[in-house]
Amino acid sequence: GVRLVLLQLPVVLIFYFFGPDLLGLIGTEFSAAWPVLMILSIGCWINSVVQLVEIPLTYIRPSINVFGSLVAIAAYLIFVTGMQERFGLNGIALTSVTAALFANALLLIVFARTRLSPQTSEEPHSPSA
Repeated sequence: GVRLVLLQLPVVLIFYFFGPDLLGLIGTEFSAAWPVLMILSIGCWINSVVQLVEIPLTYIRPSINVFGSLVAIAAYLIFVTGMQERFGLNGIALTSVTAALFANALLLIVFARTRLSPQTSEEPHSPSA
């Protein structure tokens, strides 16, 4: 998890300090989307760490990925209209990030309650008599 955070940190910092200029390369009107870029960047950064539990859970419970996706979609659909009306495009970005974080938090709870232990083909050695 720490390596992932450190690998993604430079990208988030580049977007933070140079985002408006980078977006301006596409067109001057895109510079106004910098807040949306930051919301999505930071949200993806956080979610990528929390989402690490999905791999072992999918192996143990293959249907868990579908569950997480349905939770994210439901959360998004419940909140998107109100957030868009109140905060515009930033609200849509916040809703997207929050819905994914909510689904990943539920997966994290399931992961914490699931007892994972490595399976080996070797039998444990008992002391010889």
